[in-house]
Amino acid sequence: MSAGRQVNATALTQPGSRVSWAPDSSRLAIAAAQPGAWIGDFNTVGVLTTLPAEPGPPGWSVTNCGPVHDVAFSPDGQSIAVAGAMTGVVSAQTGALRFGFQGIWGESTAFSPNGRRAAWWGTDVFHGMRQILWAADVATGQQIGPWEWQSGRAQVVFSPDSRWIAAPGGTGIALVDLDNPQGMGVVSIDRGTLNVAFSPDGKWLAAGCWDGTIRLYSFPDLVPGPVVRPHPELQVGGVVFTPDSRWVAGVVEPGVGLYRVSDGTPRFPALADVPEASKVVFSPDLRRMAVNQTVGNPSISGFVVLDAATGAPLWQATASDRVRDVEFSPDGRLIAACGANADLTGFVRVHETGLEVSRQKVGAITVIEMSPAGTPFVAVADDNSSVTVLAAESGVAVARKPVPGGVSALGFADHSQSVVVGGTSGARLFSVVGDRSWKVEQIGVVNGLAVGGTAGEWIAVASGRTARLLRSLDGGTRWANPVTHPQTVTRVAISPDGRWVATGCVDRRTRLFNAETGAEVMSVEGDGKVFDLAFGAVLVTANEDGAVTIIDPVAPAVRARVTRNFACSLVALSQDGTLLATAWADNLVLVHDITGQPAEVRRLTTTSPVTSLGFAVGGTALCVASGGPAIVVSDVRTGQDLVVLRHPKPVRDFAFSADGALLATACEDDVVRVFAAGTP
Repeated sequence: MSAGRQVNATALTQPGSRVSWAPDSSRLAIAAAQPGAWIGDFNTVGVLTTLPAEPGPPGWSVTNCGPVHDVAFSPDGQSIAVAGAMTGVVSAQTGALRFGFQGIWGESTAFSPNGRRAAWWGTDVFHGMRQILWAADVATGQQIGPWEWQSGRAQVVFSPDSRWIAAPGGTGIALVDLDNPQGMGVVSIDRGTLNVAFSPDGKWLAAGCWDGTIRLYSFPDLVPGPVVRPHPELQVGGVVFTPDSRWVAGVVEPGVGLYRVSDGTPRFPALADVPEASKVVFSPDLRRMAVNQTVGNPSISGFVVLDAATGAPLWQATASDRVRDVEFSPDGRLIAACGANADLTGFVRVHETGLEVSRQKVGAITVIEMSPAGTPFVAVADDNSSVTVLAAESGVAVARKPVPGGVSALGFADHSQSVVVGGTSGARLFSVVGDRSWKVEQIGVVNGLAVGGTAGEWIAVASGRTARLLRSLDGGTRWANPVTHPQTVTRVAISPDGRWVATGCVDRRTRLFNAETGAEVMSVEGDGKVFDLAFGAVLVTANEDGAVTIIDPVAPAVRARVTRNFACSLVALSQDGTLLATAWADNLVLVHDITGQPAEVRRLTTTSPVTSLGFAVGGTALCVASGGPAIVVSDVRTGQDLVVLRHPKPVRDFAFSADGALLATACEDDVVRVFAAGTP
């Protein structure tokens, strides 16, 4: 899936004016109307239509509704708010009107984030052509308002908590508290505003102004904040916040600039050269921004996707004529653009962003791993007792093996040329390409396994009360006898160089063994179960009793401890061994620098227990999954979110590629997705 590749398109009988994505990114709604259609001419032809995101059965289309200026999908995907000669809410499945407002010519609309209300701005044709702002209860169609508000063409927006609506106008910003809608407030700004935006965290309100400034106000107290001036003379035609609320972008005639919200300092040294642009939007994954004009002087009609950190163009798509609107899909995988052709017809086109590299439906995923070297492969176990190996960059299955019973663990061995599987039927290995395989079934149920050694030549296996070390070559045992524990072995780990094997046991002890002989080197006792092990230059053990112990295997000795009054469920080490990430039962993730005594460098809070935790290879990027539809990769040194990957259903596990450039996720929709996790 390559960046910029067109995946779907349709022609419109009228110029496209607005696109809106369904929340599941499966389809989009398009508004189309002749520019400058006379207000009140309800017989002028317009188009309200839907289009699948990728080639498939066409959606519905309504052409007898007069001009359509704006559309917005509801958060549940069941309804579409419409602004135009027909203003109201329609069914997203059929286009049938659910409720509407007679005699009002709508120019803009929006749904509240909670889906309970919709809002519009437009002209009341039947009552003196007054310009009004109003809202409605979506369940009943009951109108809230209206309030008179003069503007050139106000794009109405909701606050993230769904309580407030705001709109730009000739005297400043209109603000309505929908929980107390007796009156409308105004933030006065000389010469007025063209557009407004709330930050996603709800703490800021921004206005793009006629005087060439972007004005920021803390919200809801409306204390004036930074004022930035993208251009000394030209009006600001579009303003938007980044998804993490840290930056605000503004569009003026020469292009787009990006500024820090806290103090107004520019992120770009100069405006990106995108002349004649009128809109800028950010991708949900944080790394890209799109502008509805191409880079260059003279510029060609179309749109460009820029690196949100530098403003550098990544790719662009030309169009027959003016692109009037551009929007990323909610999952960030696609981008849609609509506009007008020279003959006053229209178009809408859908392109890949390059965020998602591949996808493959495999069944309910129980375990996922990526190859630690060589060609990037993804191995997944599913609830059909099968293991599938996919080529990460294409999603093509290169191997699929049935495995009797359930699978508890996966790993790559032999320079990543083979996959080793542990489960109810013991341990087995099969080559990714070729027919080499072996199985060791007499050891009973495998509780865990780990692959180590410079070439992945050793496999540590925990089964019942025993631990053993197998050769990846033939499955033969390295030790004369397996190591027997007093109780069941629940965790096993092996050092990257293959020198040491560690186990976690129900008897609350973590044990360290010499990988060559199987002799016990040391043990560490805790007051609770051993929940997780991580092995790098040091061994880290996480316990139910709230103790994380860092062990030097060479000494051998306990080097340090991190303790809290909550159980630690997961631990992860950075590749260079300097950083330790820990996930705790109170939904807190801590990151410590462990080059000396552990020193906390970052803490992250999740809304639910962490299900997977891991560092990208060779850096300070930490990925966290906590059972929600989005997983986040953050730079633990700066605290900045680097990538947000959104899914249609919860994600519980992930795996990085050997170089950290790719990230595979296991989603509850039974699909394995591979994303570009590095730089855009």
